[in-house]
Amino acid sequence: MTQKLPTACPARPKNAKPYPDDLYETLELEVQVVTPMFGGGVVAGEPDPVTLIRPSSIRGHLRFWWRATRGAAFATAKDLKQREVQIFGDTTNPSPVIVEVRITSPGTAKPCAFLPPGKQFPKFADDHPGYVLFPFQGNAKKNIPISSGTNGTKFDLRIVCPSQARDEVNAAVWGWINFGGLGARTRRGCGTLSCPTFSPSNGQPETIRQWMLDAKKHLADGATFGLFPTGFHCVLVASGEPKPMTAWNRAINAFRDFRQGAGIGRNGTQGRSYWPEPETIRRLTGQRLPKHQPQSGVIPNDGFPRAEFGLPILFHFKDGASDNRTQQKDPRETELYPIVNGQRCGRMASPLVIKALAAADGTALSLIAVLRTPSVENVELVSDRQVIHGSTNCHIRHERFATYEGSPLKGRNENGSAIDAFIAFATIDRGFKEVQP
Repeated sequence: MTQKLPTACPARPKNAKPYPDDLYETLELEVQVVTPMFGGGVVAGEPDPVTLIRPSSIRGHLRFWWRATRGAAFATAKDLKQREVQIFGDTTNPSPVIVEVRITSPGTAKPCAFLPPGKQFPKFADDHPGYVLFPFQGNAKKNIPISSGTNGTKFDLRIVCPSQARDEVNAAVWGWINFGGLGARTRRGCGTLSCPTFSPSNGQPETIRQWMLDAKKHLADGATFGLFPTGFHCVLVASGEPKPMTAWNRAINAFRDFRQGAGIGRNGTQGRSYWPEPETIRRLTGQRLPKHQPQSGVIPNDGFPRAEFGLPILFHFKDGASDNRTQQKDPRETELYPIVNGQRCGRMASPLVIKALAAADGTALSLIAVLRTPSVENVELVSDRQVIHGSTNCHIRHERFATYEGSPLKGRNENGSAIDAFIAFATIDRGFKEVQP
């Protein structure tokens, strides 16, 4: 199918709010899922055997990407919310936008990992990045099966919307197709989509530059509200790959290496982290395995720079204690949460989108995009539901984080921002190039 705009809909959508021109338009698209999709059904993280792709789920994605692409155009959060309700509705106002899905090919579902004979820990399939898919690896001890991802699903998508909202709906679809996806963990590349109407035609550098220039019509400039994104801080791509799975792995591997790679995120000989978080947690809890003494006193013990990558974060020490009273072992599991307006929030989604950017010709580029969101300023460390005193006084960004020996930020960002240092790492060390619209 091809995009059909403008096209008058013969009948207004049921329960639609009246518009002055009483005119609706139709967008018809062919969409394909090009990396494994996990979940997407009624139960989070689980595939739906009856309705593989739900229109209500797509509507939710479009609402998010409308905010991310068009939200910055509004002077206040109230104005943004008012327009959002006009397009996507709320609990008392039905949306005038209709979303219809017709599955043309169900795709193939297969486990993302397998359990080798006699082993307790699974091994991921060759082209499946375990660094991202660990939530789906199951647990033999707890009798939790390995999850299956569905790949290659194709469907026809029909969206009917008021003509005066056409450009805004198009912007939301553009953002969702290229930077979002379907199912769980879309910001880490699961459930990536391809669509001839909105995807770049191929992965050639000149094509991508022009595609991003054309994207300006979808993006608004302006303010940032609340905890959701309004626009892009930067967009990076790496040269085209023959398959989306290959491009996905390249992007994820860059992030994995920056956070945990030997000689970058951790000591290559001892295996100990170069990041401040372990030493900070040891100081706050008063727990430390005797053999893990401070590393020459150079790594700061008052910071959580990786909070910029999204929260909450679960910290698990290999030799962690079973309770908070044991001082001769490393700390037991702790969780780091964001504090907003003095209150603990359950989640602050990662501003990083790391995935394959699928082209219409079947090739793909490795993509790293940073959404423009308010910065996390305060955090709270929790163990066994108890707040660990002093964690709110720790830093998220500090110049000191970029100066000590072995720091992953050293030489990459002098202001001590983990996000900005990762951007520098991706461009300098991994060959990504910025294509900011």
